Amino acid sequence: MLKKLLKYDMRPMIKLWRVLLIIIPVLAVSSALVLRYMISGNYMNDDLLLNAMFGVIGIGYVEIAIFAILATAIINMVFIALRMARNFYSDQGQLTFTLPVKREDLFIAKFLNSLIWSGASTLSLVFVVIVYMLLIPTPESGLISTIAFESVATFLKMLLETGGAMAVYTAVCVVTMLLELSLLSVNLLNYSVIKCQSAGGIGMCVGIYAAICFASSMIIMLCTEGMIILGENMSDGAFNAVMILVQLAVVILLAVANFYLFFSARDRVKYDLNLS
Repeated sequence: MLKKLLKYDMRPMIKLWRVLLIIIPVLAVSSALVLRYMISGNYMNDDLLLNAMFGVIGIGYVEIAIFAILATAIINMVFIALRMARNFYSDQGQLTFTLPVKREDLFIAKFLNSLIWSGASTLSLVFVVIVYMLLIPTPESGLISTIAFESVATFLKMLLETGGAMAVYTAVCVVTMLLELSLLSVNLLNYSVIKCQSAGGIGMCVGIYAAICFASSMIIMLCTEGMIILGENMSDGAFNAVMILVQLAVVILLAVANFYLFFSARDRVKYDLNLS
């Protein structure tokens, strides 16, 4: 039954992503090519006014394209939240909860639906970054550039050769933290919608989501600066010990937050929902 519920939840999102899968690649490739063309300077001529006009138009298009690509992630999140709010707390909720299925299964289906499409949104942004890395370098590097990937590969090889077990441990912790942050955004979205019990709370959900993303970015920047300062004033052994403890603590805290949000939302749907 869970499979059927998930299939039913995914249908509206599939329709949305049929459009996004066209819009995102077109915007990514076109904006990357425009930026590449501007960096190359091939549009420059003796007319300074015309050069300035082309520059403004090019930069404007790139900014609009990047904004539109980022907006697709917000649109995806809003659609997920609207779907849950309508199914649970609008008139549709009266029909939803007459289905011969457990409320827990209804929530899990919504959770898996959120997880799948949030993952799709993340992968689409990764795709955009890869497109930019391949196309933006100047034409001297060829039609498709691998310079960025070669630099990353060289850096990783050097890190593994010099860092050893510590580098592997750090890489595992970083990947785990990124996955937990993605899961945290899904759990937070579901918890906020269920807590608000209406589509009207979606604006607040989006605001909380944006605030957490901003706060996470600031915390990462501050922690990075702090680690650099510690590394300059501590021995290698003490610095590695601090790094291990900090990374482990962050992984545990994110895991606890995810468990709390998931089970709190599930229990509210299962026991506390008031359809009156």
